Amino acid sequence: MGPRARRPLRRARRRRPAHPRRPEGGGVAQSAVEHASRQRVAPIPAMLERGLAVGLGVDGAASNDTQDMLATLRIAAYLQRAVHRRADLLGFPQMLDIACGGANYALGLSPVTGGVTVGSPADLTLVRFDRDYATLPVRDPGASLLTTGSRSIVDTVMVGGEIVVEDERHTRIDEAEFTKQLAALSV
Repeated sequence: MGPRARRPLRRARRRRPAHPRRPEGGGVAQSAVEHASRQRVAPIPAMLERGLAVGLGVDGAASNDTQDMLATLRIAAYLQRAVHRRADLLGFPQMLDIACGGANYALGLSPVTGGVTVGSPADLTLVRFDRDYATLPVRDPGASLLTTGSRSIVDTVMVGGEIVVEDERHTRIDEAEFTKQLAALSV
């Protein structure tokens, strides 16, 4: 990773005209786990108030990150709540908008707000709360996903309408061989 990967916030390149909701045309990608490991917290509410598109991302193992988007979603919300001393800050709908819509804007993709929309690519993650007893009982699926969701509840993942994970197994790669190759890598 180069020096740009270590910056707490990365300004997105402008690839298209400003989005109507983001008149300034700017956006940032925020990696909460990596930032927390470096004792930094991005000023997300202030960025949103200024009209910046805020996306959520992961940095990878080299940056103390397991690339677990559900953990990143939770940690990003909890960090903001702790810093601003507000337990109601950035609930599931706002975090979903940041994770999907803000990330799309920052990457120059079609705008998405509130999850799945007609005509958008079918990128979906299907979860089963019954796979992790720590998520039960589920009274509010969004709140449960935000506060207790883990990779163990992910059942199926679709990218562009194609199933790439089914019943917790990757459909495109041989996971055993891939794991062997990763284990053989040396630094």
